Amino acid sequence: MAAFFSENGIPAISITSESANRDDLIKGFRENLYSVAFTVDLFNEGVDFPDLRVLLFLRPTESKTVFFQQLGRGLRLCGGKENVVIIDFIGNYKKANNIRKYLSKGSSSKTNPANGRIEKIEYEYSPNCEVVFDVEDEEILDRQGTSEREITKEDLIDAYYNLAETISKSQLRRYKS
Repeated sequence: MAAFFSENGIPAISITSESANRDDLIKGFRENLYSVAFTVDLFNEGVDFPDLRVLLFLRPTESKTVFFQQLGRGLRLCGGKENVVIIDFIGNYKKANNIRKYLSKGSSSKTNPANGRIEKIEYEYSPNCEVVFDVEDEEILDRQGTSEREITKEDLIDAYYNLAETISKSQLRRYKS
């Protein structure tokens, strides 16, 4: 990615735990010699770059703790910085809906009065935190949330076998008594 960005006119570097000149690269990034620094598990904690204005997540982040540590790199306060843009290209699309849970301080459910099923979950964010998803992304996340609540064929099969096992055990107990 660093090579791709550099080749396209955006000064970028890759910094890893194996970079021989890691301290020099970090110093160059701090001094704005590079616009972008790509890292993997290097700046999760204990590093402060308060003037970061954009974060790109380019790999799955399945741990809530790691996600918040990475998010924290961009949420530092800095003069002249009003917001941070976070572009999350996570490959683990099946868990993408968790991002809203991670960022929210709570949620509420809207149910369908006719059948009592949850139709939509609305997330509440902290007063000084604005979370904005594109309309299309919000629709995708809502569909994921809905599908997580639906009963699948596999759920019914599991429930059937669990019930059959419970009934069998119950009948065995009755016959043993």
